[in-house]
Amino acid sequence: MKVLFDFSTFKERPCCSMDIYAIRLLNGYKTFKYDYELCILVSNIGYPYLSSLFPDYEYVIVDFVANRNLFHRVLRYANIRNAVRWIKTINSLSVDVVLCPYTDIEKIWRIKPHRLQVIHDIHGRYVTKGIEKLKHIIYTPFLLRSSDSIIAISEFVKDEIMLHYSNMVKHKKLYRVYNSVIISNDYAEYKLSSKLYILYVNAIREYKNIYTLIKAFNELKDVVTHNLVIVGKRNDYWERVMIPYIKEKNLLSRIELIEYATDAELNYLYKNAAVFVSPSLYEGFGYTPIEAAMHAIPVITTKTSSLYEVTHGKVYYYDPPQNEFQLSKLLKQVLLTPPSKQELLEISKDFRELYKPSSQVRNIDCVIRKCIN
Repeated sequence: MKVLFDFSTFKERPCCSMDIYAIRLLNGYKTFKYDYELCILVSNIGYPYLSSLFPDYEYVIVDFVANRNLFHRVLRYANIRNAVRWIKTINSLSVDVVLCPYTDIEKIWRIKPHRLQVIHDIHGRYVTKGIEKLKHIIYTPFLLRSSDSIIAISEFVKDEIMLHYSNMVKHKKLYRVYNSVIISNDYAEYKLSSKLYILYVNAIREYKNIYTLIKAFNELKDVVTHNLVIVGKRNDYWERVMIPYIKEKNLLSRIELIEYATDAELNYLYKNAAVFVSPSLYEGFGYTPIEAAMHAIPVITTKTSSLYEVTHGKVYYYDPPQNEFQLSKLLKQVLLTPPSKQELLEISKDFRELYKPSSQVRNIDCVIRKCIN
């Protein structure tokens, strides 16, 4: 019995949640006892990084190309050629199951081995617009039809798949396997303008609802001395929507944007925050509120999408999610009368047990065996 993990989308280093998923899965398998052959499909681009982290796995390398000029980009030359190479490479291998944690549009085609596809979310139906939304609406059915079995990373995602694509998955096996969440013990101080701060770690996107957080902070700015620290990449939404509001409300000196932090620095930011806020409107899983809770700090989030499910009702919640006054009220409560350290440590302990890598690997191993049988 041979199993292939398709990590061929992985680039030079981790840059998205699916890359984190891949690395944590390989970490979990390092100490897990399995009785089948396991090999990793990687591109020539991703091989140096992954093989340096995990030298003991067997690798199959597929040579992907890049679009070299405008003509190539217009014709999507590399995408088409890489899709063909991907199909040919997998079909030439004697493997029984292929685990596919990536959802690239180039990989919507059927392959010969049993395809076990991981679906992280179907948020493209809700949070994208125009051509991007049309692309998601078109390619998601292709992806589901080409899969033999499907893993959803939360009950929420599983329910969403059944709600919108029941006809496409009714004859397929659909499983729920939670992601693992790992916190390292490495800490490196990050110099901030204030040691008292509220923390946000996530993409700066409209559906992440950061606007509500900043408006709530504006309501609170004269009540507490804390700053707001935002860890996320500057983009058009930040410049076009957030910056004008921040300037209008004279918040420039109270809000600090961190575009890059190492894992050790991020651990430091989590551990020393007065409270962590995740106001997101849509998450297929939601790593960051769990990571924050694992650092034994208070967490405020919403009950939308998967967030209440994956935090198991153990943190603070406000509702409705786009009401800055409700969020401001709860922030004030948590900052002025925080929970006990013992209570926070209990939550941290629970989450570390719930989301340890061995649980995810054991459940995925169980699914793989069902696929083969």
